[in-house]
Amino acid sequence: MDYSSMKALIIDDEESICEILKLYLENKKISTTYELNITDGIKTFKEKDFDIVFIDNHLPDGSGLDAIKKGAFRSKNSYIVLITGYLNGDIIVKTIKSGVNAFISKPFKFEEIEATLFKALEYTSSKYNIKDAANLITEFQINMAIDNNPSIVKSVCKIITENVIRAGFFDDEFNITLALTEIIHNAIYHGNLELDSSLKDESFTKFNNMALERMSLSPYKERKVYLSVFFDQDTLQITVEDEGKGFDWRKIDFNLSLMSVHGRGLFLTKKLFNNISWNEKGNKIILTKFKSKEIQ
Repeated sequence: MDYSSMKALIIDDEESICEILKLYLENKKISTTYELNITDGIKTFKEKDFDIVFIDNHLPDGSGLDAIKKGAFRSKNSYIVLITGYLNGDIIVKTIKSGVNAFISKPFKFEEIEATLFKALEYTSSKYNIKDAANLITEFQINMAIDNNPSIVKSVCKIITENVIRAGFFDDEFNITLALTEIIHNAIYHGNLELDSSLKDESFTKFNNMALERMSLSPYKERKVYLSVFFDQDTLQITVEDEGKGFDWRKIDFNLSLMSVHGRGLFLTKKLFNNISWNEKGNKIILTKFKSKEIQ
């Protein structure tokens, strides 16, 4: 089996253990780095790309499992292997739910490590195939229609965000998700439900209660939000359209900040997209981003 494309990180406070595992992995042509505590391990993980991470559960500055639970090794989709001296069914269930992909026990059994490497290679190969496929896609489009249900907005944004990040238009998942969430919420609350943002200033409880009431009343409850995502190799266009009365977008104050009570989504959107426009009615926003152009 060819493991030469893989990179490994070992986090264990026993340097002799690190050296043994490093020697074994490097004999498999796997580029290997090790750290002796969680703090240095997380720092190294963030600085480089690793396909597989071996982390001991008991370390001087904390628990490896706790670090995994908190998502310290989640962002790069690495294959996470917990090193532990004791396993039972209950521990296995808990650790899998926390984001652990596999386990190896101390003292090491090399056939166990070999099996783990084979699974990790399959895992990382599928990851790279997704990236390769994204580069080969010449055009992509998805259309969605959603009810006035704020609880599904997070899932909708996740679908959009995963695709546009994979296509290389963004690398900051948090900000693009936040911006899209704000825009879709605006389409629901201010567009379809026709709630003025000034109501929030008076009383958020009143605003929320009125929103819940209108969600069950005509004509508001029949309205939908329509989303379209289109991209090719250079251009991304996202449109969000509601079925409300629209608004006069010419009166928008673009001198906003992230700390503004109103317009936070618009501020973020300005930072993320090359162009923002509306249809004449003002119930449809069109966001455009180019890979080949800097955002002004």
